[in-house]
Amino acid sequence: MATQKLKKENVEKALKELSGNILQCANRLGCSRKAVYDAVKRYELEPVLEECREEMVDIAENALHNLIRNEHASAIMFYLRTQGKSRGRGYVERQETTGADGDAIKIQSVEAPPRSTSIEDWVEKNRVISQMVDDD
Repeated sequence: MATQKLKKENVEKALKELSGNILQCANRLGCSRKAVYDAVKRYELEPVLEECREEMVDIAENALHNLIRNEHASAIMFYLRTQGKSRGRGYVERQETTGADGDAIKIQSVEAPPRSTSIEDWVEKNRVISQMVDDD
């Protein structure tokens, strides 16, 4: 079927039965993912695909809510990190990065070797620069 034109009914049925999973649809229809995407566009099935994906989001949210109700710690933490911040309760993760002992991070610029420079010369030049930075 890969070389034949996909039928609208078959594509739509596959999308609905496989929850909009394009790879699974392609496997069922015996074609490439691109062929499925092309058929979705050609037959204006974007709303069907979107509805299938929205349904999967609803299913995933329901599963998450069930885990939270069963006191699953990582589900609770995930929910608070993604939804709790909207309530102003400080459930926001931040990561601060500093240099040694809380100092500023030191950044060293390294020049790429010109094409005419041997790798050995380039390594030696950057070793000298690195020693000068460390001495500061």
